[in-house]
Amino acid sequence: MEPTTMQVKHDFFPFIRVYADGHVERFKGTDVVPPSIDPLSPVSSKDILINPSTCLSLRLYLPNRHPNKLPLLIYFHGGGFCTESAASPTYHNHLTTLSSDAHIAIASVDYRRAPEHPLPVAYDDSWEALQWVASQAQAREREPWLRHHVDLARVFLGGDSAGGNICHHVAMRVGAEGGLRIEGMVLVHPYFWASAGADALTEEERARHEMIWKLICPTLAGFDDPRVNPFGLGAPSLAGLGCARVMVCVAEKDFMCEWGRRYGEGLKSSGWMGEVEVVESEGEEHVFHLIDPGCDSSKGLMKRRFTSQSIHLQNPIPNSPPSPIQTLLNPLPLNPIEETQSGPSDHGLRPVRAVEVPHRPQGAGFRRRVGRAGGGRGAGDWGRSRDGGGGGGSGGAE
Repeated sequence: MEPTTMQVKHDFFPFIRVYADGHVERFKGTDVVPPSIDPLSPVSSKDILINPSTCLSLRLYLPNRHPNKLPLLIYFHGGGFCTESAASPTYHNHLTTLSSDAHIAIASVDYRRAPEHPLPVAYDDSWEALQWVASQAQAREREPWLRHHVDLARVFLGGDSAGGNICHHVAMRVGAEGGLRIEGMVLVHPYFWASAGADALTEEERARHEMIWKLICPTLAGFDDPRVNPFGLGAPSLAGLGCARVMVCVAEKDFMCEWGRRYGEGLKSSGWMGEVEVVESEGEEHVFHLIDPGCDSSKGLMKRRFTSQSIHLQNPIPNSPPSPIQTLLNPLPLNPIEETQSGPSDHGLRPVRAVEVPHRPQGAGFRRRVGRAGGGRGAGDWGRSRDGGGGGGSGGAE
């Protein structure tokens, strides 16, 4: 039976509409684009299925030309936990450009979405994806792109909006459970909020956001739940964050801007032994860089987040001879190299075999705040492994 307007239970147009029978209709982020293996393009991409039972997958992005092994950014897309996907044109185009400009490999996580899969499902999927990436350091049948073109000693987390929120929770779990090394993370307009201090919204807007949050995370705590308020009752101390450096990007006209600022200040005062930088885009709205990627502010934010941060190490690991195209077509390269990256060789994770998954539907300046908590590493150490491996940067895109 086709749903009708009489059966609507929750209407959050233009994002989602939920019907009484549980059916969810999405109006945003439903278009998808396939990955592309194109030798004429600066970047190639492919999908990897991690967990067939949940359909958890990654979309991998790899620059087609690079002399050395690349850092890996594990990216979590936004969309309020309930829209968008790793295959949406918005994120595919954004991450293709980012991979090319910053000269990094990217693994974009296609986690399950609310309200069909309320939190913490997205956190658990994202954690499983991180574990799978870590397991590739010792898996018998390693994913070819990761084996031959990625330095798994240089792994970073990144995400925007809901994806920024996921970044925080994944990094906190890394700190709590150990066994993994994350060099740093970038939170772009992170989805943080609280019941107090929401003066940027009207009562109607506030009520609407509260209803959406109850669908995403149906608990009694509301906006004081630690999942959305990192300072809420029961939230673990930020001192336990499991990475060495954090950049928080906020937009002046974003109603969540203040909570991004507070997150940065909270890290500095928590006793966390790392360095945090808050970058504010003046006169801009939430995820403006995705809405208008060609504007000067968007280009500046892209450069500020990754390209100018120089997450490459000195003494980079040589890349194996085959290009990404050749590696995909011939998983056994003519001249395979030994894995010589620095860092622990045993991540304590069970190797997971992945298979390729066919495509499936689904003008302002910056204000900069930099602070260091507890004597963390200097700016020149961005990307340096904790065991001392490596040195300075390896250069930009070719």
